[in-house]
Amino acid sequence: MYNIHLLPALFGDAILIEYGTQVDPKYILIDGGPYYGYSGMMAGLKRVAPNIKTIELLIVTHTDIDHIDGIITFLNQSPLPITVKQIWFNGFAQINQPEIRGSILGALQGEYLSKLIADRQLVHNGDFGGKAVVIRDPNALPVINCSGFTLTLLTPSIKALQKLYVDWKKEIAKIEAKETVDARWQKETRYTAAPSDVLGGSGSPDKSIANICSIAFIGTYEGKSCLFAGDAPSDELLPVIQLLKAQRGEPRFTLDAWKLAHHGSQRSTTRKLAEALMAKHILVSSNGSIHHLPDEACIQNVVETQPGCVLYFNYTSEYNTRWKDPALQGQLNFVARYPTDDGKPGISIHL
Repeated sequence: MYNIHLLPALFGDAILIEYGTQVDPKYILIDGGPYYGYSGMMAGLKRVAPNIKTIELLIVTHTDIDHIDGIITFLNQSPLPITVKQIWFNGFAQINQPEIRGSILGALQGEYLSKLIADRQLVHNGDFGGKAVVIRDPNALPVINCSGFTLTLLTPSIKALQKLYVDWKKEIAKIEAKETVDARWQKETRYTAAPSDVLGGSGSPDKSIANICSIAFIGTYEGKSCLFAGDAPSDELLPVIQLLKAQRGEPRFTLDAWKLAHHGSQRSTTRKLAEALMAKHILVSSNGSIHHLPDEACIQNVVETQPGCVLYFNYTSEYNTRWKDPALQGQLNFVARYPTDDGKPGISIHL
């Protein structure tokens, strides 16, 4: 069993990977959407995994609020609603290493999450010896086994985290010129307010440094594979994909599924990247708010380069309904799938 659940995360990401057997399912959670979508995200998670008690691995890809804030809210619950065995997250302590120093939007959120991880005594980047989740040698990508599920890390690079280190340090210095992060956290209410009090917040636009530092990986189980791209831009992913393609001796790197980076943004999924990959199932997480994604040009590039593909959208919105057109599907040779009940967004893919 290898199921991918695109949970309702508004304009963000919250992805539950379910693998193993029906009797003993295991779970990996990637990101948690924005804080004001937390209740909807958790309701979606409970719909697809009503008996979930443990998350084998929690991955926070980067510090944009539409990925990290729901996880801060989750870890701020007492007691934790679900046990977490390990978390992957590149906090300042992880990037403050000799090989990286020398670089965020979201630095404050990163500090909050790092504090909660420490307070909860969670295993933090245990697969990497407590250091950064990073590609140290592009010719030897880290391959991690998570209870039978294989994760092949594709990004971030050392160079990307070096940029993050400098920016993070500057951002926190500005904050602590006024008050300490701990003092700021004691007054913070956004992660404890009832969902009805905070629904509809505007969020903030993504910034490139956070995106280039996004954790992206290929998840493989029982011969099935999916590229989980986070918000990693094409110029970070493409060199690694080309290397893997060459190692296989394939004209295109073949996968079963591909979760598009950055909610289907054209800037993050270029034509060159689409031409380097081949996948049957294409996953898009976005309700169309804030950034008005997915971009039409991005989806056009994907369907033109992935003949016979199936598009999966976790919301129905004005920015993706074009792909419902049966005539267009026939012309471009693809199929589009949407939530069966618009009142309950989210969609599941069974590999």
